[in-house]
Amino acid sequence: MDVREILARNVRKRRACLGLTQDELGARAGSSGNYVGMIERTETSISIDMLADIADALHVAPHHLLDPKAKIE
Repeated sequence: MDVREILARNVRKRRACLGLTQDELGARAGSSGNYVGMIERTETSISIDMLADIADALHVAPHHLLDPKAKIE
């Protein structure tokens, strides 16, 4: 599994655990739901700054979103 797939899976799982839509997560991270969807479908690479913004919006440390063994809840 490559890093984009790991990120996509962990973002999707954490977003679902928090009951957020892609649009809601996008708004909290200063982006859009469409962009969140692209991340979750591995259609784009993201910057370190956006990784930090998404992690903050999901209330996790950025490294958790990149950890293939993370227990995302």
